[in-house]
Amino acid sequence: MLGMVALAVGPMQEFWRNRTATELAHNWGVTVPTGLVAVESHSEPSFQGDGYRIKVFRAPAAIALDGTVFEVAQMADVPLTDRERDLVARATETLQPATRLDPSSHALKKRLVHKTDHWTDHEFMLIVFDAGTELFHVFESHL
Repeated sequence: MLGMVALAVGPMQEFWRNRTATELAHNWGVTVPTGLVAVESHSEPSFQGDGYRIKVFRAPAAIALDGTVFEVAQMADVPLTDRERDLVARATETLQPATRLDPSSHALKKRLVHKTDHWTDHEFMLIVFDAGTELFHVFESHL
């Protein structure tokens, strides 16, 4: 019986990991690398999908990030703006992720993605790579 549970859980974990990255590609129109590993994912319960979302990913050394939204070489090497720090603080306070980003770290690189097909400028995704932890933190704002 335990073996059957393990057989069912393994594919479900793989489905969740793939779905989390696939959602980013679908929702934001970006290219996401195959093989990205979801560490955790949180979102506010909402009928219309508004609110905050946090996803944390690890990129195994064997996967190619070139040409994707996670390509570290194409990320900005500048401190987070006040608006970006506010997003990180609000999303973290609301969703309480286990893996938290330190926005004051000097080891951060970032990429900001705006939705171009919406009338509001409150929908954006901030991807932050923390070289200290080698994790990608994705913050989504749908307000």
